[in-house]
Amino acid sequence: MADPKHIPAGFRRKLRDELALWRAEGLVAPDQADALAARYRLADLAKESSSTLLLSLYIVGALLVAGGVVSFVAANWDGLPAAPKVALIVLAMLACHGGGFYLWKVRATHPWLGHALIVLGTLVFGANLGLMAQIFNVHANVYNGVAAWAVGAMAVAYAVGSVPNAFIAVVLSFVWLCGAEGPSDWIAHIDWISVYYPLVAAAVFIPFAYRRRSAVITAMALAVIALGMMMGVWHGRGPDWLIIVLAAVGSGSLYVAAGLLAIRREALRRVGVAAAIVGVIVMGLGAYSLSFLDVVYELRDSGLGPFGSLWFVSAGVAAVASIPLWVVYALGWRRTGPLRPLGLGLLAAVLLMAAASGLGLLVPRANSVECPTPVDIAVAVLANAAVLAMAAGLLTGAMASVDRRLFWPGVLLLVLLVVSRFFEYESNLMWKAAAFLACGLGIIGGGLKFESYLRRRRSADEQP
Repeated sequence: MADPKHIPAGFRRKLRDELALWRAEGLVAPDQADALAARYRLADLAKESSSTLLLSLYIVGALLVAGGVVSFVAANWDGLPAAPKVALIVLAMLACHGGGFYLWKVRATHPWLGHALIVLGTLVFGANLGLMAQIFNVHANVYNGVAAWAVGAMAVAYAVGSVPNAFIAVVLSFVWLCGAEGPSDWIAHIDWISVYYPLVAAAVFIPFAYRRRSAVITAMALAVIALGMMMGVWHGRGPDWLIIVLAAVGSGSLYVAAGLLAIRREALRRVGVAAAIVGVIVMGLGAYSLSFLDVVYELRDSGLGPFGSLWFVSAGVAAVASIPLWVVYALGWRRTGPLRPLGLGLLAAVLLMAAASGLGLLVPRANSVECPTPVDIAVAVLANAAVLAMAAGLLTGAMASVDRRLFWPGVLLLVLLVVSRFFEYESNLMWKAAAFLACGLGIIGGGLKFESYLRRRRSADEQP
């Protein structure tokens, strides 16, 4: 029997509506309709929707009650000695976590209220950290408390399987990273923060996302890991495009390869889609940024060799880890089905970006040359080709899978590339006019062909 947790709710709702029509029109027998309804657990849809609504309502209600209690305590806070203050805030946290665990896991009579109380307990824990510092007059960096709060939230998330707690932990961990990487912060001089955060975040967040099959936590975790690889550029000296591009290539390649492999399995389809989407965005940003010659100058003039900084470690680990995943994907090429063109385009983009990054890093640039060198031009051309390969993969993938959600991002990439080159290069307006007309007419023609292709597919599906 299919597990509804691994099937998009939108598909099941659409199937439920269509199944009622098929049954009324006699397209399926009553026993067949009942078998499909049982397989996809269509009767549980209302319960699942109400459960999500109840959890949201309970969390909002708990927050409002907590706000009232906090306001009451704050009105009498100055008159309380230190010991009652500590007892009060600790007992409040334990009451939320203990009561929530009892209602959710022990009695299981009000699981959503219990879950909401556990989330509230995590929020109270964060408030307690600040209140403890105030009570005992501790003057420490505020981001130390944020880090402790993130650790506590993630511990609770693993203990009870709470996705909202994991959400809080991911957000707090990135807030801590941004503070720890600030140019004026006490820890800003420690370069290894940018090395270890992506690795630790991957080790902590990804297993939870896999265990819970949570697309939200997958997307958030992968996003903060990729951004963490780039955070080393902010040390008071402005962005270093070398690190940004390497992080985009390494993490984007890893995410896309892992996502395409996960999509093959029904149980991992949702997290696979999330990983692939984040990977395409990250790699697309890296390829698009490197398509500008000015950015190529920044990269080639950075003065850092390929092994000149610890910041390359996490990006290099991601890039190396993606290689066996792409090999496995290529060996199972025939199993990719309609997404085969998409995978081919993304793989081509990965290879082009790897070539562009390697060429820009390994080939030294003559400092006396102010005009673009052949290497600079080659790097920019390869990056432009990578963006085109991604667009082509999205467009051909849309044609093969008849999915408009792939078609429009591909069109957007093409338009973005053309407009960017229009404003970057000062060429004859007639040439620009011709290029714009050719690209515009080509996109319109592609849209018309895609529309006619959809019609043919619908006609073929409707024939007996």
